[in-house]
Amino acid sequence: MAIHFDWKFWVVLAATLAGVLVPVWLWRVDLEARSVHFRKLSQTSLQPPDAAKTLDLRVTLGGSELQSPYLTVFELVNDGARPVPASDFESALEITPKNKAEIVRTSITAVRPADLAPSLSLEGGTLKIKPMLLNPGDSVTIAILTIKEEPDFVSRARIAGVRTVPIVNLQAKAVSPVRMVVLIFVGFIFFVVANLVVTGWPSRGVRLRPRASFLMFVAAMIGATIFLTAGLEYLGIEGFWQYAGAFVAFMLLTNLISSWLNRAELTNVRQKSDAV
Repeated sequence: MAIHFDWKFWVVLAATLAGVLVPVWLWRVDLEARSVHFRKLSQTSLQPPDAAKTLDLRVTLGGSELQSPYLTVFELVNDGARPVPASDFESALEITPKNKAEIVRTSITAVRPADLAPSLSLEGGTLKIKPMLLNPGDSVTIAILTIKEEPDFVSRARIAGVRTVPIVNLQAKAVSPVRMVVLIFVGFIFFVVANLVVTGWPSRGVRLRPRASFLMFVAAMIGATIFLTAGLEYLGIEGFWQYAGAFVAFMLLTNLISSWLNRAELTNVRQKSDAV
C-alpha cells in the first residue's frame, strides 16, 4: 500500500498543535518561574521499639528521656527561575506537626550558597523560618527533632507570586509504570482520533461537516496533550523541546496508524476500477 502525505493536513496539524502546546508551555513557564518548596529528605526513629525493649536503649536530651523521638530532615529550596526577595514574604515560613508529635529541637545543617544566613525560631511548637532572599538554586537544610509519635508535618507560607510552599516527600515519590503506560496509551489513542478526523484517506464511514471535524480534532488534540504530557512527566522528560520532539514523533506514528485504519478497502477500489 502506497502511503501519501497531504501537505494541507500537516499545515493544519502543525498550526493546531502550536495553538495547543504554546499556551500550555507559556502557562507552565510562568507558573513555575517562582517556586519554593520543602523537600522531606529523611525521617528516622531514634528509638526503634524492638531495640528499646531488648537493649534498654534510651534517648535523652538535656538529662530528660525522650519518648518516641524522631529525626526529620527537610530542605527548603528555590527551584524556580526567579529570585524570591524577603520583602515578598507576608510572614515567616512555618512547619508544624499536624498530629500529637512535638518539636523539641531544630538545627540548620547545611546552606547553599555558604553566605546564606537563615534564622530559625521555635514558637508554640511551630518552626518558623525568617524571610530571606532566596535566589534560584538556594537551599537550606534543616533537622527537626520530635517526640511522642511519628510526626506528620504541614507547611504554611504566604509569598507573592507563589501559590503554595508544599512539602515534597522524596522517600514516598515513586514512578508507577502502570499509570505511566495508561497515560501514554490514552494520549496515543487521542492522537489517532485526531488524525482520523482530518486524514485525507477515502472512507465510507460517517461524514462530518468541516466545523464539526475541526471541533473533534481540537478536542482530541487537547486530550492527547493532557494525557501524553502527564505520561511523559513520569519518564522524567522536561523542557519544551523535549516535549515538542516527543509530540512530533507521536504525530508521525499515529498518522501512519490512522491512515492504515482508515485505508480504502481493496474490494471498493476494484469495483470502481471495473465500473470505469
